[in-house]
Amino acid sequence: NTRMAERRNALLTDLVDVAHRVLVDHDIPTEVAALTANAVADRLADHWGGQNISFPKDFRWRLSKLELQIYTAWSEGASFGEL
Repeated sequence: NTRMAERRNALLTDLVDVAHRVLVDHDIPTEVAALTANAVADRLADHWGGQNISFPKDFRWRLSKLELQIYTAWSEGASFGEL
């Protein structure tokens, strides 16, 4: 039970750290980023708490996002060199 609590706390702490970094990287003031990151972790814990979750390691969703950005730029007239 203690091991599971340690892992849960490590996951939520890491989630807060990652969310905080992303928010600050998007020019959100650090105090607001900290509050928001903690609120996100709390909501995820409430929403997904008690379930076993596995995060996929593949990057297909990133490729799809990139492909969509390329297609959008192309459809707006971007040249091959610009893409």
